[in-house]
Amino acid sequence: EFAGQKVQDVKKLVQKKMMDSDEARIYMEPERKVMSRSADECVVALCDQWFLDYGDEPWKNTARDALKDLETFAEETRRNFEATL
Repeated sequence: EFAGQKVQDVKKLVQKKMMDSDEARIYMEPERKVMSRSADECVVALCDQWFLDYGDEPWKNTARDALKDLETFAEETRRNFEATL
């Protein structure tokens, strides 16, 4: 189907075809080592579920409901969660 064409001309077409037929997945990785604020090396993954709209009120309400049943072991921890939400 793409025989005789330059790679640069068909690369995106082949990618789309393979993605559409479930023969491939998009793969991404960080360009360099990722470090946390506490200087720990991080393992990074790009996953759709990691991207949350923290300002979304339905999400906040769900999180507040979950917090009601969460054992935080210290009232200060609970207050910090509540303040964050």
